[in-house]
Amino acid sequence: MIIKSTDLSGIWRITSIASPQKILFASGFVTYKLTGCISADRSNIGLSGLNNVEENGWSRELLDIAGVDTAKLPDLFDCEDIVGKVTKEAALQTGLKEGTPVIAGCGDATGECYSVNIENRQELKLRLGSAGAANAIVPREWLRSGKVSRALPYNKNSYSTGGYTKACALSIKWVRDVFFSELPKEDKSYDVMDSEAKNTPLGSGGILFHPYLIGENTPYFDTELRAKFTGVSSTSKRGDFVRAAYEGTAFSIRDMIESIPALSQMETLILCGGGVKSHIWLPVMVDILGKNGIVPKSADASFGVALMAGQAVGLFNASKAADKSRTEGKIVSFNADNHQAYTDIFKRYREIARM
Repeated sequence: MIIKSTDLSGIWRITSIASPQKILFASGFVTYKLTGCISADRSNIGLSGLNNVEENGWSRELLDIAGVDTAKLPDLFDCEDIVGKVTKEAALQTGLKEGTPVIAGCGDATGECYSVNIENRQELKLRLGSAGAANAIVPREWLRSGKVSRALPYNKNSYSTGGYTKACALSIKWVRDVFFSELPKEDKSYDVMDSEAKNTPLGSGGILFHPYLIGENTPYFDTELRAKFTGVSSTSKRGDFVRAAYEGTAFSIRDMIESIPALSQMETLILCGGGVKSHIWLPVMVDILGKNGIVPKSADASFGVALMAGQAVGLFNASKAADKSRTEGKIVSFNADNHQAYTDIFKRYREIARM
């Protein structure tokens, strides 16, 4: 058997002398190697550009336009569906037990959403990672009502809608490396940054930071945008720049959320990613967004996929396990006065975003 990669990111074609080519996503390729089964998880088909969004399946019209033979398409499964079992050959290669059930799996964003159990809730999952990613899981009815202009399949009945900024925690890391170059490049250095930023009041002494270090995705979709500090004076201190970076990344996320109506309607934030460890950045984030938040004890893609697997084999109820992680986490509440003050600053942030 010959494995050939295509020009489509994350998609693989399997060529066999005895069978026609099959199109697989990266996760489906791993599943195939473990089970010998050809499959695709429903959450990934939106990345192909060949799906019917509302019907949550392949689009016959688009397939015909692209000239794709339907015989080459894998069967569709929801992420937690069992696709097959570990084969004897795969067991020898991996050390896994032969016959172990294997689920369809998913991409990282879907796994992360699953890990915090936001389906059918007025909640927004916000990841403060290298990029800032926001997602909500909405019902099919939202598509038909026009509440959602763009969405990817999540499961048979729900859809993921969202956006991302390019430089969230990446901006904070850049500030550490540039302004705190004397510190070791390790997580403890961020505690030093927090200790300096806590002495700077709201507004960062007049400094605004636009975190477009590598351009920006939502809402500008402009690779040529570049980051900037404005409002710097002779009295500006290092801590002012740190807090400005915290505020600027939060402003960029607010800019993203307010550009997507479905996200702005969500009432509560479910926060995850490395940024939630900061004692300064986290409260700044909820104050600027004007939404209360929950930081679950565990929340990431790997945790989400583990929950899917446990649900699939009947080991536990995934929803209850995810909710337990939430109750064992912490609540972060926004300050209404701070939110109003930040709203005034945000107007200035948006006015000069593309200057």
